[in-house]
Parts: sequence; structure tokens; C-alpha cells
Amino acid sequence: MNPRNLLLVAMCVGMFLVQLDVTVVNVALPRIADDLGTTIEGQQWIVAGYTVVLASLLLAGGTTGDRYGHKRVVLTGLTTFGVASVLCGAAPNVGILVAGRALQGVGAALLLPGTLAVITRAFPGQAEQAHAVGIWAGVSAL
Repeated sequence: MNPRNLLLVAMCVGMFLVQLDVTVVNVALPRIADDLGTTIEGQQWIVAGYTVVLASLLLAGGTTGDRYGHKRVVLTGLTTFGVASVLCGAAPNVGILVAGRALQGVGAALLLPGTLAVITRAFPGQAEQAHAVGIWAGVSAL
């Protein structure tokens, strides 16, 4: 596999992690609520802690990549997302879990727009760029 295709795979995996995190928590929410002894309000915060932060910082994440370089911002977002995921997995209570989910949202907001920017720069030809973006979008739909 050539380096550009490996890059495409890496960007698709990063984007997939961002999308997957929304679904995974919704599926696991009843078990999380039982384990942490939280109410429906706590469950709402667990979900919203990620999605609201991601949605509110998404444009800023893209702008940050434009200013400081998308590769650097994607790597920062991936690192932030990973550290926050560990925090979420080890959270002893709902407050720590919500804080971890919010931090995941920050990482996701840095990561997501950068994945597309990196792909469009790595595949400069119109046809190959369309093909790469189509693969990225297809993975997103999964």
C-alpha cells in the first residue's frame, strides 16, 4: 500500500472514532447509569458533554488547522481524544465522566475537520481527490 493510501486509512480511522463515540455511549448508557448510579439527567449530561462541545468547537477546529497546520492539529486532536477516552474509562463518578466526555469533544473538534483537509491536500488531482473524499464519506456513513 502506498503512503497516500495509508494516510487515507489513518484519516478515515480518526474520523470513524469521532463518529463511533456518539453511538457507543448511547448503546452503553444503561450500563453506565447502573455502574455509576446516575439519573436520567446525568445520562443526558454524559451524552451532551461530548456532542455539544464537538458541535460548538468544530468550526474553530478547522480554523485552528488552517492557522497551525492540519497535520499538527489532527495529531493534537487524536492525542486529546485518546487521553480523554482513558479518563472516561477510569471515571469513578458521573462528574469525571462528563468532564472526560467534554474533553473528548475538544479532541474530536480538532480531529474531524483536519481529516478532510489532510485528505484533500494529499490527493491533489481532481479525480483522485473525489475518490478519496468518497471513501472518507463512506466510512463516515458506516
